[in-house]
Amino acid sequence: MEIYRKITELIDSGGSCVLVTLVEVEGSAPRTAGTKMLVAGDRVAAGTIGGGKLEQEMLRLAAEVSASGRARLVTHAENGADGLACGGRATVFLEPLCTGNRLFIIGCGHVGSALARLAMDCRLPVTVVDDRKDVHAPGDRFLLLDTYDDPFADLEVGDRDMVVIAGRSHGVDLKVLRAALATEAGFIGLLGSRKKKEAFFSALRKDGFPDEQLARITTPVGLPIGAHTPVEIAVSIMAQLIEYRNAR
Repeated sequence: MEIYRKITELIDSGGSCVLVTLVEVEGSAPRTAGTKMLVAGDRVAAGTIGGGKLEQEMLRLAAEVSASGRARLVTHAENGADGLACGGRATVFLEPLCTGNRLFIIGCGHVGSALARLAMDCRLPVTVVDDRKDVHAPGDRFLLLDTYDDPFADLEVGDRDMVVIAGRSHGVDLKVLRAALATEAGFIGLLGSRKKKEAFFSALRKDGFPDEQLARITTPVGLPIGAHTPVEIAVSIMAQLIEYRNAR
């Protein structure tokens, strides 16, 4: 029952998790078929499938399943290629649960901060990324970078996730945009004007990005509601993110 209580808590908080179930065990194994373990992030949130290398491998695979949103059925052999350390083999089902969209905001200026607060109010998991130590970053997680050379290196961005780029300069935004196109992000939004869009798309084409990649970019991000202030712009972006999320 502890696992199901934990799943409910995660759903209520807008988080995501992976339910790991031993489907079949051949020979000897630490636990029997039907045993479950809940993984949230990089840790075991509840239950166990017996520890050891089997559990460590399932933790690694759970991160991949959480990022992709796709379930996996795997057979694990720990003792060489033939079985677990105790002489058996295990077939394991990894099921992503409450894997709603996550939002990654690159840049914590006035618009980025307002957007993070709105997204949290809408129960959307939020990660804010910036290279400035003096910014106040609302959100579930703040990642402080030394440089924007590889802004998504410590993040697992899946095809259900959303990225909004609102950096402190055009140079930063273009660098982050190139990196975002290398991820599986389902939504990539860029804050700026139509003139900025034309300049960025021209630069990306020169870099060799095909039009089908550029089509992944939503810019200017936000619904056209005549927004002017940072909060109004954040509202327009949040509305577009809700529209995107609900259409999937």
